[in-house]
Amino acid sequence: MSTRIVKPAAIALLALAGIGGAAEAQRAGRPAPVQVTRVHLENTVTPAPTDVEARARGEVSPADMTQYQNAVAAQLVRIKFRPATADGGAAYVATVDVLRGDRAGVLRRVGPLTGVRAADSPSQNAGQQAVLLSVQLQRRADGSVVWEGRAIGPARGDAAATARRLSAALFRGFPGASGQTIAVR
Repeated sequence: MSTRIVKPAAIALLALAGIGGAAEAQRAGRPAPVQVTRVHLENTVTPAPTDVEARARGEVSPADMTQYQNAVAAQLVRIKFRPATADGGAAYVATVDVLRGDRAGVLRRVGPLTGVRAADSPSQNAGQQAVLLSVQLQRRADGSVVWEGRAIGPARGDAAATARRLSAALFRGFPGASGQTIAVR
């Protein structure tokens, strides 16, 4: 297994490029793409029983958080992960976190993605409402993070539609290229 080091400056430039593209798409009347960044330890994460849990931050209502958890669980099933049974046996825990608000503010508040902070958005994006969906996939046995991803997109429509759009973008091509930010329409 080869180790790939992602430079913070490279991540910042990728994030800035993606954010600017979203603003341009909105000005042109097209829906802004979802910006997705994923980082993982392995090229393949073997599907196995998985619990889906919420990170209790209080950013969204419990009903909305349930929509995000359900959307992530549906995507995990689509890529062959199975829900864990009631008696345990989950190999992984998928922790779901959601931040909502002004796009620049959301990006400032976001924690590190495997040691790298997200870049600030250009001032032209100030005031745009956004939702950031983060998912960490950890081994239940030792708590190690084997895959982590983030998807940020415009806050439009109801929570269920936004949850489906962001989670579908996040898990497209799972596990994805590690350390790269892509735009998903």
